[in-house]
Amino acid sequence: MCVARGRVQQDADGDGVESDETSRLDPPVGPEVTAARAVFCGFWPLACRRKLNKKVVGNLRLWMVLILLIIFIALVIIISILTCSAARQEPEDQYDVSSFVLRRLFRGNVSSNSTDAALEDEFHAQLNHVFQSSAALGRYFNQSRTASRKGDVVQFCLHFHMPVDSARLVNFTLSLEMVSNVLLQHLYDRGFEEADRLKLDPASLSMEEGGSGCRF
Repeated sequence: MCVARGRVQQDADGDGVESDETSRLDPPVGPEVTAARAVFCGFWPLACRRKLNKKVVGNLRLWMVLILLIIFIALVIIISILTCSAARQEPEDQYDVSSFVLRRLFRGNVSSNSTDAALEDEFHAQLNHVFQSSAALGRYFNQSRTASRKGDVVQFCLHFHMPVDSARLVNFTLSLEMVSNVLLQHLYDRGFEEADRLKLDPASLSMEEGGSGCRF
């Protein structure tokens, strides 16, 4: 209890005498219990509890209003985050593939030190994976092809499609530099993998625009 439960009675001489009832209700306690009560009463003083239970609006008490205020602030924060996320969505993230009617072709070659007979098929699968998973180029990529290797050189073709209004794409996103850099980065990453069977040489990569000799 935070309030002393003992009652003091006054005797005829004015001296304070503890009643028998108080002695029965409040048995002697050790210093540990007394300290715990002091800490508890320090956190929850009686005056504070009375203020929290005070009615402020109708039958609403102060502690109810505080809880409602916290819930309201949390809802405002959540709604603001969701609104900002929706507003940050780029217009380019919304596109219609059926409007991609123009073709853009690239051809290239790369050297390999591998003697694997399935080199062309595996490299073809890698080309498709690289460009389909590209955040910038994936939506425009259509397909790839690999030609029969000549010596240690593997030839390939890349087919992209784009909308009619494609001047910006040709100069930036689907430029020769962008497409070749995406493939070059992949080749360098694969070069650090010991299990890579293709053994492609990134320094030998050569690409150019146009689909001469490519059949799609």
